Amino acid sequence: MIRLLEQWPMSENIGEVADVIFEAATDGTEKLRYPVGHDALPMLEARKQMDDVEFKKMMIGQTGDLNL
Repeated sequence: MIRLLEQWPMSENIGEVADVIFEAATDGTEKLRYPVGHDALPMLEARKQMDDVEFKKMMIGQTGDLNL
């Protein structure tokens, strides 16, 4: 997993992530997900439409078999 993370493309705008972390810490809601990045919303939408096995297969297809 560490090897994969070392190769994972990071956001070009780290400030975007920092802003969302601040929002999550201070907005006073019970919200559990704060999507960041162009792929976050499609990933969450796909997750809603798949069962656990299907989602795991999709993630393995995108990341390689990491014993997920």
